[in-house]
Amino acid sequence: MRRRRAVSCGAIAVACGLWLAGATAAAQTASAAPSAPPPRQLPPPEPLVVEVPAQLRFQASPKFLAGVPVGPFGKKVGVSPGVAVDFTARVGRTPVSVGAAFDYLLYGREIRRFALFPAIPEVFSNVSTTNNFIRTHALVRFQSPAGRVRPYADVLLGFSYVYTRTSVDLGYESGGAATTHLGAFAPSFGAGGGVTIGFWSGRAARLGLDIGLRYLTGGKVDYLTRGELQRDETGVTFEPTRSPAALFGVQTGITADF
Repeated sequence: MRRRRAVSCGAIAVACGLWLAGATAAAQTASAAPSAPPPRQLPPPEPLVVEVPAQLRFQASPKFLAGVPVGPFGKKVGVSPGVAVDFTARVGRTPVSVGAAFDYLLYGREIRRFALFPAIPEVFSNVSTTNNFIRTHALVRFQSPAGRVRPYADVLLGFSYVYTRTSVDLGYESGGAATTHLGAFAPSFGAGGGVTIGFWSGRAARLGLDIGLRYLTGGKVDYLTRGELQRDETGVTFEPTRSPAALFGVQTGITADF
């Protein structure tokens, strides 16, 4: 009986020893195996940079002008040629621009020829009398900054200067002489509109065809028209007309945005 217990205990001891030896060998094998490399980290993505073209803020518009007088002014003056230029700066990214508008109209002209020296009747000179109209206005424009076809609307406030001037050419060395017979200022205001049609565009500028119409009027002003200067041996006399110098202006030219 004692012998059987001894054999059983010995068998159990042998089994425990074999299990302990196997566990130790497995642990040593696991510790000896190379560890797996850590996962590779990718560099952070670079930020996406979108190149934005320069913002076009300024606009210059030289134009040809045809003035069509209306009202009492139109009864004495016909269609008048002229030139105009607008310059504006856009307010931030809004469709509003502010600036100035200038124009000049020649609404009458008379040229006479006379002998420069009575003793030399072959030598002639020209005496030119012109009726002129200059206007300067502050300008507020509403126009979309984007698109090939861009309509616009304008509001203007300023003044006009009407004057009649006679000049004579006295020859190359003598130069000339001039006299202003009448000049008068008056407040001026009005509105207009038109369209800009783009035909070329670059990174820093673009060009377009400008077609517009304006109506401007204001306070009453004294003015002379062609043939109203009366000349005699004693000098020149005239009787000016007084009324608002109102007219429509038909404009066409080139617009440059930069």
